[in-house]
Amino acid sequence: MERVALGLPVEPGNETRVARLLRRLPAVPAGEARTETVATFTAPRRVLHIADTTGGLDGLVADLTAHPDVAAGLRELCGMPHRLSAASYLIRARLTRWAHYARPYPARLTVRRRALLYPVRPGKGEELRRLLAAGVAPGTSQQLASALISSTIFARQDLVVRFWEATADPAEELDNIARVVPRSGLGAKLNRLLDVEQDLTTDAGFRAFFTGCAMSPVPGAGAWARP
Repeated sequence: MERVALGLPVEPGNETRVARLLRRLPAVPAGEARTETVATFTAPRRVLHIADTTGGLDGLVADLTAHPDVAAGLRELCGMPHRLSAASYLIRARLTRWAHYARPYPARLTVRRRALLYPVRPGKGEELRRLLAAGVAPGTSQQLASALISSTIFARQDLVVRFWEATADPAEELDNIARVVPRSGLGAKLNRLLDVEQDLTTDAGFRAFFTGCAMSPVPGAGAWARP
């Protein structure tokens, strides 16, 4: 299956409603689903929706727009122009996958999914993508590195997000990252590329940045039956 990500701009206060709208897929017989929602996240004025699909972007968009309320919902909640169809709008919202790492893992493990939305300085998206595509920061503990199941950089121009799956406890993960990144040279590079008030070469500054830019996960809304 292909992993596809959509990054939608949202009118303030409507983020959770849009996320739930995107998580409503048509009910199909077991084994016939071509789209499976992986995760949906919100941030102020932004929704990130990630799905695995056998039909690529077109298949995902077809499943999402099959619901009769989607077009009206996108117009009301996202400010979608009336000249665009829901399908055209969602296709334009696609985020390109620029870097991806994944490894198999036992089904018994509890995997946590997280996403970080980077506040990119205008025109710095491409440089940030290249920096993030380099992978795990030097000095990352073996325990944390081995807990990483997958990591993907999705982007469109200056909209850049990292989505990752890991078995690590979130607090332990942040403790390790906040010790490593500021001292590795990455903190100084991020200072130049990101529009942040914090100093990312310090533990406290990086913690504040990471916590503030972490996106909020939205639970599923269930399937609906086609009329």
